[in-house]
Amino acid sequence: MPFIEQDNVYKSAVWMNWGAAVGQTNPDPAKTINIGVIWPTWDSVNPSGNTWLRQTRIPIYQCPSDPTLNHGLDWQPGDASYAGNFLVFGGMQNVTTKPSGSNYETVWDGQANIPATFTDGQSNSILFAHKYARCEARGTGGTWWMRGVFHGLSASSGEPSTGGQQDSFPGDRLSAVFGGGRSRDEIILTGPASKFQVQPALPLNSAANGGKCDRRLASTPHAVMQAALADGSVRVISANITPATWYAALTPGGGEVLGSDW
Repeated sequence: MPFIEQDNVYKSAVWMNWGAAVGQTNPDPAKTINIGVIWPTWDSVNPSGNTWLRQTRIPIYQCPSDPTLNHGLDWQPGDASYAGNFLVFGGMQNVTTKPSGSNYETVWDGQANIPATFTDGQSNSILFAHKYARCEARGTGGTWWMRGVFHGLSASSGEPSTGGQQDSFPGDRLSAVFGGGRSRDEIILTGPASKFQVQPALPLNSAANGGKCDRRLASTPHAVMQAALADGSVRVISANITPATWYAALTPGGGEVLGSDW
């Protein structure tokens, strides 16, 4: 957050006093209250506007052309139009691993490192791409910038209880991620099947009502996909790129040779 001119949002997440009224924060760690459980970051309060941190609008995370912005659920306006490539941030080794009580802090952390984990080349590896804020063709889903952070497990879920509330595993159907990953309620498409959607029809409609937006995929409101690469550049990707080439650009260390359509 400090790197995108959101330092106040960052401080709100770090120094939240559990016992403070909405809109109040306590920057003194000696005066915060130890409630004996893992502090749910998304339940921190943003003092600007007296609302939950998870509902804070981050302008740089929103594309003005995204037709699904401001159509989220209770977290508005914390929706987003971009997502991260799981194969980079979660890691290819975790692409099908289901989060559980023993691995929830590591299964979605691939420990990406520039340049060490980008053996295919930084200019050939996608970090971020467009993804609609909401997609309804496979049920309620979409992209919220703060979704997928660890909140806590409950004993009723069959996992060891940490005393927190069971709200989300990393990488669920509302997380800002594409290209792979798994949670209790969703398997995000990987391999060639992960190719992005271009202007999917009726993204706010269910499949039964003509909706085509698949929450498991990157999706763009433009005629082409725009993606940020690991070398810091932004690339315009044709809708005609083959699924194989797209997937090869998602794998930072797969050893593939990108096709001529890259």
